[in-house]
Amino acid sequence: MSFLDRIEALARWPLSFMRSQDSHGTDKESRALENFEKNGIYNNPRADSRRAKGDNVKVISYNIFKGQDEKELKEFLEGEIDEAKQDGSAVVINLQEVKDKKQALRLAKSLGLNVAYRDGQDDKKAHKAILTDAPIESARDVEYRQDRKEQEEAYKRVNEKRKKEGRSHTNEPLQDRSVLDVAIHLGGRRVHLLDTHLSLGSSKNNSMEVDQLKKIADGYKKKGDGVIIAGDFNDDLSGRNVGNMTDPAVRGNVSELKEGYQDAWDHASPDGRELTLDGAPLNFLDALAQGLNTHAWNSRQARLGSDSLSPAEKEKALRSLEQIYRGYEQEGTSFGTTHLGAHKRFDGVFVSEDMEVQSIEVDYSAGSSDHQPVVVDVTV
Repeated sequence: MSFLDRIEALARWPLSFMRSQDSHGTDKESRALENFEKNGIYNNPRADSRRAKGDNVKVISYNIFKGQDEKELKEFLEGEIDEAKQDGSAVVINLQEVKDKKQALRLAKSLGLNVAYRDGQDDKKAHKAILTDAPIESARDVEYRQDRKEQEEAYKRVNEKRKKEGRSHTNEPLQDRSVLDVAIHLGGRRVHLLDTHLSLGSSKNNSMEVDQLKKIADGYKKKGDGVIIAGDFNDDLSGRNVGNMTDPAVRGNVSELKEGYQDAWDHASPDGRELTLDGAPLNFLDALAQGLNTHAWNSRQARLGSDSLSPAEKEKALRSLEQIYRGYEQEGTSFGTTHLGAHKRFDGVFVSEDMEVQSIEVDYSAGSSDHQPVVVDVTV
């Protein structure tokens, strides 16, 4: 090879090296997508897993109302992820009522996270996904056993109540329910993430599901693994309205999880005003009023985007918020309502006893759902 040929070969080398690197990255992405189609697990080649080696994790539980407002959802999650990065914390995002598999993948790619997704058993509202910056090792969906006759009775109860309230019919009480079980490593230990969405309108089935959920979690605890349980429990976790939302059989089913697991709500500030907006502590009314620009509640449903509300409608919504606030204040209970329409705390996080809950808050500025997201800082 002549001297000039050598110079020309050296000049071409950086280009061929970059092409090789680009091809390598494309291969990783192809394998990740193939695994997602096959197993419902997408380990994003661009995810940064370094923070998962530390002890701190930001856990979010959010029922996203069939993923109707993906743009606002993404903006909310981006803000939480940025905050976690500043704190050096890993993130675990438990979503319920994901629209579909494509939405779960879009969110993972746009947020730079890994995701595990499972279809609901028989209805789009039951889909769940867990997004995290920790590599996902395994994922499975465990279907709960339910009493079919009780499902039918719950269906009648719920829809009779909705009819009286002038609300539309729902098939949700007939849904089969399950838990998405994902294994990752956080802080050098194996941790199981259990994302669940329990039955609506049936205390009996709700209780059966809690029993099965606890057995799954207990099995991992016996092995020495950490456990984080999160989701929409369709049972009032505040203790103010104990029992399922439309079931006359009053029972506090989810309280059974406190036997062996820490309820993150027990770590709210003593005066019950654990809510914050943009980092500033606010009382319940302030949080809701300041969030009115993005989430106004009227007597029928959450209105997404208050720009569509007239001044009179805004005033009516604010009066409704005042009534909620005064009702809670009179009873002297903790706030932390996660479903403004039902005036209840359906959403929460439980962690194994060897973990430490640092803080918990509800973000009332998030307006992409009829639920509000719960954000919990945990040391594993």
